[in-house]
Parts: sequence; structure tokens; C-alpha cells
Amino acid sequence: MADGGGARPALVPAQQSKRGILDLLESDRVRKGLAAVAGKHMNPERMTRLIINAINRTPDLLKCDPRTVLGATMTTTALALEPNTPQQLAWLLPYKTRRKVGDNEWEDYYECQFQIGAQGWKELMYRSPGITRVNAGAIYEHDRFVFKDAADIVFEYEPNYLVDDPGRIVAGYAYAKLETERGVDLIPTVVPWKEIEKIRSRSETYRSLLRGIDNARNPDQRQKAERKLAETPWVMWEDQMVEKSCTKRLRKKVPITPQIAAAAAIDDGADVGQIDFSQMTDPDLVRAVASGEAEAPLIEHGEDQPMNNDIGAEQQREPAPAQQQAAASREPKPNARRADTPPAEDAMPDLPPDDATDTGSLFSE
Repeated sequence: MADGGGARPALVPAQQSKRGILDLLESDRVRKGLAAVAGKHMNPERMTRLIINAINRTPDLLKCDPRTVLGATMTTTALALEPNTPQQLAWLLPYKTRRKVGDNEWEDYYECQFQIGAQGWKELMYRSPGITRVNAGAIYEHDRFVFKDAADIVFEYEPNYLVDDPGRIVAGYAYAKLETERGVDLIPTVVPWKEIEKIRSRSETYRSLLRGIDNARNPDQRQKAERKLAETPWVMWEDQMVEKSCTKRLRKKVPITPQIAAAAAIDDGADVGQIDFSQMTDPDLVRAVASGEAEAPLIEHGEDQPMNNDIGAEQQREPAPAQQQAAASREPKPNARRADTPPAEDAMPDLPPDDATDTGSLFSE
């Protein structure tokens, strides 16, 4: 099993670190590790190309502890969700945090985190036997909506396209169509805004930036914190976060696979900064976690703390957008309003030398 402890490697020049992570991804032992966790839905060679593309498009990944990059890669491979693509199934994201190095002394470092997108949750749902359709979206105050639960399930939703301003989001919905012996059942779920606020409050990034606003010592600091809060997915892509939250909630009402249950546990833990992806480099552990046979390793709290006042778009734990497109309509479909993660020209921790280790952690000696 991987050892997530110990000192983090020293920083090296960006070009050297980039070559190092590329060499790591193309090494035989990592290829074998990816093949060991990849299921029928995923091709290890394609996953390697996707990760290389993600690094090229999001250079801040080069700053991350390489163990977390590899661990997040192994995780998304095991769940068969292609990361950082226009399909927006899942994301590998650089996240800045702080580590205690002495009495009242802290140093900054980056780790790679894994998040599942709204479309990724739909993809996972479709792998469940009998599910033929999954949809979700946000409900605005000027829309027409009828929902009746408990045995008499009635589900109607009409966006109001006759008004320029749809109003605020008042709820979110998701539904699945499930083939049974009786025919096709409609299984909806509705999440009121109060519940959505509770889900949002569990986001580590969102909470940290709110604290930054509250703790601002002058107007300039407050304006800076407010600008950063405005860049978070829960503000810029609120409807997409509602869609993801509702689709994820829907899993509680339909037959699901062990993989979906495991994905929910991983996504929940990553959202609040609890999953230690540096330990998810052991193929056996990754397979066990992805199949629901084991729990994901957790970060030992007390040694690390999130950055409160200097969190940019590249450090967001929620799914960061993939590309800038034209404004999308409010139909319940993937939102096109996306933006690139800001580039950076920094370095990443050096990588351990390659070896012939084929089992256990891919970073084992």
C-alpha cells in the first residue's frame, strides 16, 4: 500500500518537472498500473494521452505533488471517467494548500484533486442496469413546476422563456427513467434551495473564501476576496453545480452499482478536502476503493490547512470549467458557459526515479 507520508520532494525547473511527469506517465510500471485498474469502459493508453493534454492545458498541475497527480489519474481511470475534456465528466485540479513545517510556520504547496462533473454522474448512472434516461437542471422562480411525491409521482417542468430575467434559482431537479417488469418508471427527485445551500456550504473552497471576506482587514482585501468568491463554480456556474448536486442525490432513489456508491464517497471526500490522493497509487487499493470494497485513504488533519485568502480558479475543488463558449440556454442540458483554468509557469516537485516495481504503490521502492 502506498505511503502518503514523508517529506515532499524539492522543487525543480518547470521544463524538467514536465518531462519528469511525462516520463512517469509513459513508464512501463505506470502503464501496467493503469491497465490493472482500467475496466471495460476505459483504455489506459487513451487515459495517458488525456492526462498529458490536461497538463498542457493546466500548467499548474506541474506544481502538484506528483503522487497526487498519479493518484488522481488512477482514480479517474478506475471509475472510467475521462478527465478535463469538453464532455466535462471529471476533473483533475491543482489546489493550493499549506503545510505546517514548524511552530507557527507554514509553507505553501500544491496537490492534485479529483472531482466528478454533472455529466460524469449521468455517465455513471447510465451504467446501472435498467436506466434509460437521466436528466437534471435548475428551477428558477419564474418557471412553471409541479412535483408530487410519494406513490403518486407527478413531474412537470416548463422553463419560462417569455421573461428576460428568469429570477433566482429556487430548487433543482433530476430524474431517471427505469425499465422494470411493469414498464418504464419515472423516478424524480427535487432538491429545494435550502438543501442546495447546505450542499454548497460543504465546499471547502466556498467556505474558505467566505472566511476571507469576513476576515478582511481593509476594503482592498475585502474586494479581492469578493472577486475570488465571484470566480468560484458555485457563483459563476451555479446552475451546473445545482445540476451535479441533484444528479448525485438521485442515486439514492434508483438501483445503483457498487461503483456509483464508491464514486459518491470519493467525490464527497474530495469536495471537503479529505481524500489523500497521494496514497491512491497502489493498483490494489484503487481497485478496492473503486469497487466499494475499501474506503479511500484520508488526509491526516492538523498538519495541513487550506489557503483562506489566496485561492484562485486553479485551486478550486469543484469542477473547474473547460472552455469559454457562448452563453447557453436554460434548457436542462450541459451548460456551455465554461472558462479555461488560468495558466501558470511554475515548477513541480521532482519525481522519484523509475524502477521495475509492478505491484504495490507505483512510488514504492
